[in-house]
Amino acid sequence: MAAQQQQMAEATAALGEAIAVAKDGNPLTPVTVVVPSNLVGVAARRSLAAGRVAGVAGPAGGLAAVRFDTLSQA
Repeated sequence: MAAQQQQMAEATAALGEAIAVAKDGNPLTPVTVVVPSNLVGVAARRSLAAGRVAGVAGPAGGLAAVRFDTLSQA
């Protein structure tokens, strides 16, 4: 179980870094993330918005202009 949690933390951190690079310092730059399911999108959105990943959420938390779509929605 601990290994799975570590992998999830690493994947969320990598996603956060990719979003930060795409935003290039402008928090209102729109970014779309394609996820395999709505559940994955909700979990990723909540983790990123909670401020657990540096460079994505503001100092008080939150996430702006990031859209999570499933393959069927994209």
